[in-house]
Amino acid sequence: MSEMNKLADACQSYQYGHWEILASVAGNVDAQASVESSLEAAVLSQGAGGAAISPMRVGWRVEALACFAPKRLNELATMWPAPMSLNEMSGGADAFFIQAWRTSLRHLYRLKAITRPHFDCPAFQEESDVVWGKVEAGTIAWRQITEEFAEGFVTDREIRRLANCPLSESVLNDRDIDRCMQIPRIRLQGDVTFRRSPLQILRLLRGRAEILDSPARAKIAELFTRIDLFDPIEQAILIELGMELGLDISEVAATQLRRQILETKDPTSVCLQVFVLMGEHWQTP
Repeated sequence: MSEMNKLADACQSYQYGHWEILASVAGNVDAQASVESSLEAAVLSQGAGGAAISPMRVGWRVEALACFAPKRLNELATMWPAPMSLNEMSGGADAFFIQAWRTSLRHLYRLKAITRPHFDCPAFQEESDVVWGKVEAGTIAWRQITEEFAEGFVTDREIRRLANCPLSESVLNDRDIDRCMQIPRIRLQGDVTFRRSPLQILRLLRGRAEILDSPARAKIAELFTRIDLFDPIEQAILIELGMELGLDISEVAATQLRRQILETKDPTSVCLQVFVLMGEHWQTP
């Protein structure tokens, strides 16, 4: 049995709570039906009193459906209330629909199913800026952004937005990748401690992996030998980049993720990575 098949079996070990998310993307029919039905407008309108349970659960279910049936997500979204009609401050069912729309944005955008004017309100401003590429920075330099990210002048959220900017560098080498690894994971600001995810900066390489030279590609491949040391979002971004580079990483990643699933009590800590590996067109947030 291949490591990918073993991973699929591990994902279907349980179906209760958040475990249904993993089971659904692994092809479990009952879990898929549960995920799909919970995103129907009639269910979301019941808010916390219905099967939707919580806005957080709604977000994970949207991600799962976008992974195994993105066109069905679009069909369900056509039945949700118009985004501009929702009030972020009202709570209740509106919070569930807002979470559903917000999480769906980048997936529906890729399907060419939505336009920005329909989301021109504060509840969707930040995600809309990412999806539709609102940037004021123009061309950016990898080395400068890496330094500013390390110093805390650029945040994780801003990295998402800056990923839409063209890079000034035409070639990146292994030393450029090393700069990511040198970014401290813990940063102190006064009495506040911030935990960083340095590999999030690899988002800037999405869709332009061709600028990595051979040593840089080798450095990315090397990171997979210690992928378990990274945060879930970093693992997902790294897997996505490895696949874009055409690296033979599926079996290695599947082996590592299966081990994590067997050891974890929190399935959401593995969801993003599994989505990337199993979803044909699914992209990290």
